Amino acid sequence: MKNYYEILGVKRDATQEEIKHAYRNLVKKFHPDANHHSEESKEQFQQISEAYQVLSDEESRKQYDSWGHSAYRKYAGQASRHTWQEDEDYSRENGHCGACQTKKDSEDEPPPHSIRVAVKMSYQEIFTGAVKSVEVPLKESCSSCGGKQDADSSKCHVCHGKGYVERKQQAKVRIPARTYERCFYPLADVLCEEEESSFPENIIVIVLLKDQKGFERKNYHLYSVQQVSYMAMALGGEIEIPTIEGMTKYRLEPGTRNGARIRLAGQGLWMPPKIGNRGDLYVTLQVEVPRKLNEKQQAALQAFWDTMREEDAIMKE
Repeated sequence: MKNYYEILGVKRDATQEEIKHAYRNLVKKFHPDANHHSEESKEQFQQISEAYQVLSDEESRKQYDSWGHSAYRKYAGQASRHTWQEDEDYSRENGHCGACQTKKDSEDEPPPHSIRVAVKMSYQEIFTGAVKSVEVPLKESCSSCGGKQDADSSKCHVCHGKGYVERKQQAKVRIPARTYERCFYPLADVLCEEEESSFPENIIVIVLLKDQKGFERKNYHLYSVQQVSYMAMALGGEIEIPTIEGMTKYRLEPGTRNGARIRLAGQGLWMPPKIGNRGDLYVTLQVEVPRKLNEKQQAALQAFWDTMREEDAIMKE
């Protein structure tokens, strides 16, 4: 699968002028009007138009570079029709070309015959992106029997008649920021530049999340328990709550009950873009009972308790 830079024949650091120049040259060559509207020219022209539509816009280009080719095509929500502007020998009066219809890839699962390797990421890494190591299973022709498959496995003591031997090779991949559980990328899209590019094309890298202490994960939402002092629960005020991106401040209402659950919207995990943005963080508040009190604290707490009992007595009379 060619990426957009390869389709236009430009480098990843190409300027906007270079991208436009390459696009115009390809348009002249592959426009359906110049190729008797052959199916091949329509498909090539569609790819060229799609690539230019993304790379000619600075924001979409940044997003494309960050996500990678496969993820961007699946979830970026590109326009379903390319607007054709008057260009060189191929001007259209109405400004639209039917050959530019974008085919949106709606598959949510890796291809059925792909080789899948998993990469585990922490909650923090899905926000920053990370370089990770994966173990890629490979099949190589058996050097002992020359790759000849034979039902009589005793004829080759190395591959036992399979015709190939299995080995595993380490590879470094760069998973972009804003990824999520079960998100997948073709290995070629995320392989680090210094790595060999001779891996089979059907290898898919699937992102899995490592559970993190202090958080329970349910789909894209997170759940945690926060210990809060009795005074903060009773009097209200600002408390700090740990999230997967660091500490955040939250203001409690006076008289917050023990076991109350608060919702921090958008503080959960990334969702697939077609579903939404981020999940939420739900925090259950529990009263923290101090284990050690000095004499002054004990006296103050005792005085508070006495006033509470006096108030109860008055209410009962």
